[in-house]
Amino acid sequence: MLTVAGLALAASMVVGQNSDVNVPPEAQSEFEYLVGDWTTSGESVDGAVTGEFSAKWSPGKHVLVIHSTWTDSKHTAKGTGIDGWDVGDRTITTLEFWSDGWSHFRKYTIKAPGVWRADECRGVTSEGKPVSGTAVVERKSQNEFIWRSENMKIAGEAVKDTKVVFTRKTK
Repeated sequence: MLTVAGLALAASMVVGQNSDVNVPPEAQSEFEYLVGDWTTSGESVDGAVTGEFSAKWSPGKHVLVIHSTWTDSKHTAKGTGIDGWDVGDRTITTLEFWSDGWSHFRKYTIKAPGVWRADECRGVTSEGKPVSGTAVVERKSQNEFIWRSENMKIAGEAVKDTKVVFTRKTK
C-alpha cells in the first residue's frame, strides 16, 4: 500500500488560477493533466495491485482533491488526498490518508513537463512504522502516466519498490 495516489498524487496546497497566489503555468498544466478518472494497475511490495484514481479541482481551483482505491493481495483500501502548489519552496505537495491507516507526504519537484520527482517522501503504515524513499511520476502520453517508488524503506528496512500505471478512463 505504498502508493496509488502518489500524485496521487500526489496532495497539499495547490494555488490555482483563481487565487491570489501566482502558480507558474508549468505547474498549472501538470494539475490540469491529472483531472479526470483513471484506472491503475501495477506491482507493489504485496504483489499485484489494481485500483481507481479520480482527481477533481476543489472550488476555487486551489487544490486537486483525489479519491483512490487500492486492491492488493491482502486487502482493498480507499484513499483521499490533496495535491497542491507550495509557493514557498515551489513544489507539488501531496498529502494522502488511507482507510487502512497508511498516510503519505511527498514534495515533488517538476523536472520536465510530465516528470516529477519527490526526494522528500515519507509516511506511516497502519502499524505506525515509518515509510521513506523517493517517488517519481512520468507522463507517457495524454492518457497514461506511471508512478514509481525508488529505495523505499519501511521501519528502515528496504522493501520492493512499487510501480503503478495510470490509464485515463474513456467516456
